[in-house]
Amino acid sequence: MPGIKALKQRQQEERQRSICKACIRLAVLLYMSCK
Repeated sequence: MPGIKALKQRQQEERQRSICKACIRLAVLLYMSCK
């Protein structure tokens, strides 16, 4: 079933993207506190 495979891949990509956003937010907070 290619549809299910594509759906899982899309979910994985969105999860990675949200993790990236969280990491960027964390990095900004660290940068601001160190300044």
